[in-house]
Amino acid sequence: MIELRAMLLLAVATLMGCGQPSVLEGLAAAELPAVVVQPSDRSRQELRTAVARMIGVGSVAVGSDAFVQTSLLVIEKARPRGIDGVQLSGRDYDRPEQFRLFKSDRGCVLIRLRTGAREALPNTQCVVER
Repeated sequence: MIELRAMLLLAVATLMGCGQPSVLEGLAAAELPAVVVQPSDRSRQELRTAVARMIGVGSVAVGSDAFVQTSLLVIEKARPRGIDGVQLSGRDYDRPEQFRLFKSDRGCVLIRLRTGAREALPNTQCVVER
């Protein structure tokens, strides 16, 4: 189990890239990647609110199966479309936002990987990812 934890932490560190705050700095010894069990309307709303707050937008669309199969969630910016529904041209250099769910001794914790920002999800039940 310790070997798996070390490999997961190394993978997260690799994904973070050089020169960015490390999500590893804020991890407690007992925090491991997790998935949601028994998602409810309340826990889904809590997740949407937390993600929106962490990226600084009013609302965000998150699938009902977020964090059910994997501890990673990727949020992409909505691309503007014309009246006909066709995507407007232009380059978008924004990177998708990545979030990871962790199980700690105090419950579920959502971490924004780019910044290391953390938010507790007290209405969400999670277990360590296998």
